[in-house]
Amino acid sequence: MSRKFRSARRATAARGILLLVVAAAALCPATFSRALAAAHRPAAPTHLAATGVTRTAIVLSWKRSTGPGRIVNYRVYRNGRKIGHTGKARFAVSGLRCGTAAVYTVRAVNAAGGASLPARRTLGTAACTARDTEPPAA
Repeated sequence: MSRKFRSARRATAARGILLLVVAAAALCPATFSRALAAAHRPAAPTHLAATGVTRTAIVLSWKRSTGPGRIVNYRVYRNGRKIGHTGKARFAVSGLRCGTAAVYTVRAVNAAGGASLPARRTLGTAACTARDTEPPAA
């Protein structure tokens, strides 16, 4: 095959793909925008850690994500269940039981709505003291 023929073939294939993308966008704009956002997802947050740990609370922190578009927030999950979101690279979780561990997950979300792959870490609260485990005195 000649170089000119291969170049023309590539151009025709590119036009065909572009036509399919435009047709998909016209038929189902919501699906198209989700697919576009997924293709441009931000990088996952890194260095997820507990920077403040007490018997009933934990402060999560991580290194900010990078990626296409501005990062608008971070979704925070505990054992797979969303517990909140923040625009900063830290999140405080309170109302926990002493001596328990959970899997914390953080996902970055960009302005286009694309969510990053998760950053996961198992972290726990401080151990219970004898006073925490004794029944209340009457």
